[in-house]
Amino acid sequence: MAPLRISSGSIELQVTDGPLALRLFRGGHGLVGPLVPWACSGAVHDRFVQLTEGVIAEEDLEPCGVPEATSIEAIDDGRVAIEGRFEHGWPLRLEVSLRLGRVTFELDCGPDPLRAGLAWPAAGGERFSGLG
Repeated sequence: MAPLRISSGSIELQVTDGPLALRLFRGGHGLVGPLVPWACSGAVHDRFVQLTEGVIAEEDLEPCGVPEATSIEAIDDGRVAIEGRFEHGWPLRLEVSLRLGRVTFELDCGPDPLRAGLAWPAAGGERFSGLG
């Protein structure tokens, strides 16, 4: 299947299947991609530290599942919906919206995975920090 493209202003989203990948562009220049949904199961073994009222986080994660898209559909000019399954059997529903210069991702993998998200290869010099 040819890549599905949607755009809003200068932002463009390209979605390909086999394997599923999303790429974002602004003004024709690549921003990020290929973005790939992931999900994994596991167990949480967090420990509460009473003295400081803090938590020492610990998780045992299984290998991440590989997604397979079964349908990729443009909902309207600025939204696309992707449905499918992960190799673990979990459902995959990813809706991407381009509105007013913003990109919003809504990922639903059902109640079973412990963690889910989007992954992409880091570009040269790219750094990330935060989440807490």
